Amino acid sequence: AKWVLNKNSNNTYAIQNVETQKVITLTSSQNIGVNGNTIIQSSNQGLTNQRWYIVPIGNGYFKIMSMISGKALVVLNASSVDGAQIIQWSYEGSDVNDEWIFQQCD
Repeated sequence: AKWVLNKNSNNTYAIQNVETQKVITLTSSQNIGVNGNTIIQSSNQGLTNQRWYIVPIGNGYFKIMSMISGKALVVLNASSVDGAQIIQWSYEGSDVNDEWIFQQCD
């Protein structure tokens, strides 16, 4: 999938899917700061659970941190299968499931 990073005035980003036009959204089915809350795509309403800090950590890698919870976007169980679930978790710096690379697309 292709994504667009739309910068907000507070140096956070809305991360928007090119095909669906929806943004990455942290769910709040539990306490917003709980490890394991799921990430979905939803219409961009400019809410704090749709704003993300993109922080360089060296060697071309980035961590993506929720503005509202302070937790990182991670791939559940470091899965590499199509449709793998994305959740929030405390940033551990493992580069297996919580560090990201961005590539420019045409």
